[in-house]
Amino acid sequence: MLQAIRSRAASLVVKILFALLILSFGVWGIGDIFRGKDQETAVARVGTAKIEAADLNLAVQTQMNKMRGLFGGSIDMEQARQLGIIDSALNDLIDRKLVDLEVQRLGLAVGRDTVRNVILTEPAFRDSAGNFSRATYGQVLAANRLTDTQYEAMLRLDIDRGHLAQAVMEGGSAPRELAQALYRSRNEKRVAETVFLPAASAGDIGTPTDEDLKEYHDQHSDDFRAPEYRTFTVGVLHPDDLSAGVTVPEQKLKAEYQARLSQYETPERRKLQQILVSDEAKTKEIEAQLAQGKDFLDVAKAVANQSADAVDLGWVQHEDMPEQIAEAVFSLKENEVSQPVQSPLGWHILKVTAIEAAATKSLDEVKAQLTADIARDEAIDDIARTANSVDDALAGGTSFDDIAEKFKFKKTTLTGVTTEGRDEKGAIVQVPPPGKEILKTAFITDQGQMSQFTESQDGSYYLVRVEKVTPAAIKPLETVKPQVLAGWQRERRDELLSKQAKELAAAATDGKTLKDVAAAKNLTLGTTPPFGRTGSDALPATVIARLFEAKPGAVVTAPASDGYYVAQVIDAKPADPTADPAAVETLAKQLDGSVQADLMTQFGQALRQRYSVSIDRVAVDRQFQ
Repeated sequence: MLQAIRSRAASLVVKILFALLILSFGVWGIGDIFRGKDQETAVARVGTAKIEAADLNLAVQTQMNKMRGLFGGSIDMEQARQLGIIDSALNDLIDRKLVDLEVQRLGLAVGRDTVRNVILTEPAFRDSAGNFSRATYGQVLAANRLTDTQYEAMLRLDIDRGHLAQAVMEGGSAPRELAQALYRSRNEKRVAETVFLPAASAGDIGTPTDEDLKEYHDQHSDDFRAPEYRTFTVGVLHPDDLSAGVTVPEQKLKAEYQARLSQYETPERRKLQQILVSDEAKTKEIEAQLAQGKDFLDVAKAVANQSADAVDLGWVQHEDMPEQIAEAVFSLKENEVSQPVQSPLGWHILKVTAIEAAATKSLDEVKAQLTADIARDEAIDDIARTANSVDDALAGGTSFDDIAEKFKFKKTTLTGVTTEGRDEKGAIVQVPPPGKEILKTAFITDQGQMSQFTESQDGSYYLVRVEKVTPAAIKPLETVKPQVLAGWQRERRDELLSKQAKELAAAATDGKTLKDVAAAKNLTLGTTPPFGRTGSDALPATVIARLFEAKPGAVVTAPASDGYYVAQVIDAKPADPTADPAAVETLAKQLDGSVQADLMTQFGQALRQRYSVSIDRVAVDRQFQ
């Protein structure tokens, strides 16, 4: 990308744009820089504290990554905005900052032993045997670019937040009578007698006139709407297409190998065993037993109650461990035991059981991959230089076809494509990579116009020309007449069935039951097994919902996918909470959680009154535009 910017800076068109940009800085106040005014980077203020744009960006990216993990695929920033991810992340940061300010006001603090115990019991820091692993702890922190001090400071703050939240929620519980009542309602069972009217029982639904079909088509126009279609041609320049023709001289290969030498170096590794204890007395006991020649693993088991799996840390590198421990480990010879080393986690006695010397891959070993990398880098640079020429050609009015021919674009024409990349029959269209980016560009470019020569995320460049735009429109009745007829017939059939069902329900009055009515009309009556609110194989969900809304003895009607139901509640059996105390207790805990969540919500609202909260919407929008 930087190379592309440098290359484009040589373009006459870009130089003119830079000149205009410099003038605009003068108009809009670049003088503030020279007057020493600090650039505002906060997106919100909470009391005297700030929430920086960088923190919000990190929080948003974290939530987007979680969404990608849950649902797969990719989520762009516009989708994140529509899903409320940006506002959700900002509110989370504000809530945390409010609690932090309250923690400071109350003077809450957490002790060193508490922090140590939390670290030792954290599952993320355990090995395969379930024991705390110092190497894993170091690796996790390194992967998150944290030092021990930084992580422990963050952990202290999190513990303080947790203590404050626990104090707010303490005692927040719902009455047990409420749990019992909710259990009775949720687990109530009902029995119903039913008459099913299949679609065929609607009888003759008649033949629609042309006016009937036109009216149905007009009233249900959205069911017959065709999406917008676009026909466009795209020209693509991809690094992989050019790199195959790049020849890398031996001299350049050697120079690049030297420049990347650190990538091919494997640092020294040591296989490590560790006994970790919390007090110095045990440390001295371990030293004494080891001095007597006892086995390291036996001493670990006898004194520290550590299994072999807990003792074995596997292969480690110098950078995997805190500096003090790393210095001790890498000063040992093979099978040598260290002096005790103290850290915030306790006392460490370390033994190196094997040493793997540092190694460097030779040029011959990496030559193939290195050649491919250099060729692709040169192809990217070539495309960037070509981009300058393409920009100039576009500015000079050169046609799409002439540009494609001159610069050897891979050209593809796509006819009648939707925003989702489907044709008029609904089949997926093969759009050249990067497909989603090209489609997005095609649908923001006007008919008869060319897009900008655009760099994609994969390093390629593409140019789009839109030949034809077919706007979204209602399909004419003549083209969808079979579908309109089927819709009209379905609607008419449902009307007739609904009328029949309501007449049956109305007849079951004045002492008559649905059973009496069904017998008089020679209809088949069914009786359901007991069913609950969550569903039954015997009845559709629409019917069950109506039956639980009705009182015992009431008759209801409800549609089904292939007919209509008339049903009467003949028995209602409330659940007995004393028969399932475990389920009632589970429900009670859920209610307690809801009450506690409400308390925290009210606490948050109170904090917003104590500490002023202001959000710079312009700064937020600018961050994610």
